[in-house]
Amino acid sequence: MMVNLKSDTNEENNPTCFISYSWDNEEHKKWVMYLASKLQSNGIKVTLDEWHLQAGEDLHLFMEESIRNCDYVVIVLTPNYTKKANNREGGVGYENSIITGNIHKHLRKVKYIPIIKSGNIDNSIPEYLAGKKYISFLEERKFEDNLKALVHALYQKKINDIPPLGPNPFSKKETSNHHINLESSNDIIENEFINTNEILNEENNKYILIESGQKIPYLSSKSINSECIIYANIIHEEYENTVYLQHYEDSLHIDNLESVIKRYYSTFFANHHRVSAFSINQETCSWFGYGPLNFITAIKDQYHRYKDLKLRGEKIPHHEIAYFIDEWKDGIFFIGCQPSKVTKKEDSVIVGRVNIGFIFKKMPFDTKKYTDFFEYFQKTHLFYEPFKPLLKTKIINSKVNCEAFIIDNPHKEYGGWVCGIVGSNSKEINVSDSSFIDKIVVNFIPYHELSDKCEYNINSAKSMSLPTSGFTARIVNYKANCDLI
Repeated sequence: MMVNLKSDTNEENNPTCFISYSWDNEEHKKWVMYLASKLQSNGIKVTLDEWHLQAGEDLHLFMEESIRNCDYVVIVLTPNYTKKANNREGGVGYENSIITGNIHKHLRKVKYIPIIKSGNIDNSIPEYLAGKKYISFLEERKFEDNLKALVHALYQKKINDIPPLGPNPFSKKETSNHHINLESSNDIIENEFINTNEILNEENNKYILIESGQKIPYLSSKSINSECIIYANIIHEEYENTVYLQHYEDSLHIDNLESVIKRYYSTFFANHHRVSAFSINQETCSWFGYGPLNFITAIKDQYHRYKDLKLRGEKIPHHEIAYFIDEWKDGIFFIGCQPSKVTKKEDSVIVGRVNIGFIFKKMPFDTKKYTDFFEYFQKTHLFYEPFKPLLKTKIINSKVNCEAFIIDNPHKEYGGWVCGIVGSNSKEINVSDSSFIDKIVVNFIPYHELSDKCEYNINSAKSMSLPTSGFTARIVNYKANCDLI
């Protein structure tokens, strides 16, 4: 995630922060370094002991100067940190004495920002921070949302704009014909004011696949049967009872499908997009990847994909299924379709049985923007229907070997953080009753660096069915523990 809050690239205008934390264990230290790298990529100059303190240097002097000279101090709270702070133990205890001696000077100006990483408000907040508003990083899945809140705090920017004050509906003036508009139009900005291509490129590079040291737009695997499986790290429990909105088209040219995706990101550019993923599946092979542009590329590459199948002597099917999803805080945008079979390299791809829609965690308050979106199809009457997806959970205890990496920090080329891996599937860990794909994507937290040697043990898999017409599709999320070797 990149939160664009900087007015320019002059380092003097960028905030600085010192991260105070306890060395609970290696995983916790890795997590703090990952957080620091995320802040750095958002233009915040971070001072961190692992980066700036050299062997032989004075630890106490480093703490004093860092706390005094930085604009902010981000305090990573855990039960262990709080115990050391309250008992004045170790480096945390020394930092605590410095902070408590200065905290009264910053009652009106924010300098100390506590974030809770583990525990709860009863055992993870030191006495001297009682009453301070904190940011909770307790839910791993909401890391990006919490990071966004922290970045806004460090730039002293409001994360939610205060809506304009409307007229008094009970005023004697204009009461006879005044209309109270409950829907906000602030979320809809005309396309000419935003750079859609920039948004698409940013979303396309949020997660990247690395196979054999090379960045690839999508990954190929073998499959049995034709269920379309999209691997995405979402919280399935949030979708137990949903509402969905869907439009159906008999066919669209691939260029028109690309226009639909552009319209989605330009209309809903203000949404915090968490993950976009796709899968293309046929009877003997499937292709998986991340990002809206990679999705279009994979469909357009059908001739080359099928040419590779012919070279391997594999069966060429009559049709394939393609499914794209983009999750944001309120739900999931989806496109499901069946690309036509291309017989010549220069042929254009037509997609048929096109399902385009939204799955909402609850009925949206502002429906105008969805009406505006579907105007592209000259559809004026929208019907929101209840949708209860089929949710499945499977408890697993199985090691998996890494065949490819998923990186969530492309700003460091391939030296970013690994948030998932691609491994081999088996009957013991497969979640589908009707199909089998020989490769799976496994997600884990905390992330690790690409150079780390790790072991991965899958502990669970969850799946969620998707609304489709004419074929089946589901989202699958494998979760694992990641242990440094």
